[in-house]
This record gives sequence, structure tokens and C-alpha cells, in this order.
Amino acid sequence: MIDAKPTAAPAPRLWPGLVAMTALQALVSLALFAPGTVAPRAGLSVEELSLFSTAAFAVSLVSSFWGGTLVQKVGSLRVAALCAVAVCAGMSLATLGNGWALLGAGLVLGLAAGPETPASSALLGRLVSPEKRAMVFSIRQTGSQIGAIIGSLLLPP
Repeated sequence: MIDAKPTAAPAPRLWPGLVAMTALQALVSLALFAPGTVAPRAGLSVEELSLFSTAAFAVSLVSSFWGGTLVQKVGSLRVAALCAVAVCAGMSLATLGNGWALLGAGLVLGLAAGPETPASSALLGRLVSPEKRAMVFSIRQTGSQIGAIIGSLLLPP
């Protein structure tokens, strides 16, 4: 006998998404902390570091507001991928080693840092059950500390 109930599609697996979004958070964090970590050897001045941080976090503040709208229009996974590309582009720009390049890197990184959280939250929000939501979002947020630790240990040498 054939069961008349339609079979539901299997639920997407949580752990690959959680690992990916935690890694993205770590990448963004590493990029934001990198100039301060390499500043002594790179000859970066306090003023250049200040401009980088100001640019990155000012743009991040603004881009956070339109991050949710962007997620609704193109999807959370695409926005997360674009954030990863923006981090790579910003860090590539920063390797040019002058103040203008560092300022540009801060602007580009701000475009990644702002929408990354809404994209990660939207993606994980669809994958996690309500009873596990707090723990999953706490784990994802540890990406900030993971990125800072990795950058602090690996970038100076």
C-alpha cells in the first residue's frame, strides 16, 4: 500500500551552515584587527590606523541598515559570499601599504562587516529550531574572538 501523505523534504543540516557563518565572522574580525596587529612592522602610523578603523566601522554602521534589505532581495547565502569577497578585496587593497590604500581597505571592509551579521542570522535562523537558537547564535558570534586570536597569533610573524 502506498502512503497518501506527501513526504517532507529533509531539513537542511545545521552544522555546515553554522561552521561557515562562524568562519565568515572570524574572517571579518581578522580583517578588522589585522592592521593594528601588523602596524609596527608595516610602519603604519596611529593616524592611518585611526582612519582605517573609522572608515571600516562608519561604513559598517551604515551598511548594517541595508544588510537586511539586501538579504531579502538576493538571499542570505549570496550576501554572505559577497561579504567574504569584500573582505578579500579589502585586505588585498591594504597590502599596498600606504595610508590611502588602508583607508580604501577600511571602506571596503565596512561593506562586508555590516551585512555579514544580518546574512548569517537569516541563514542560521532558517536552519535552527527555536530551542537551539540561542546556543547557535552564541557559537556563531565566537567567530569574532576566533578571528582576533588567529590574526594576533599568525599575522605578526
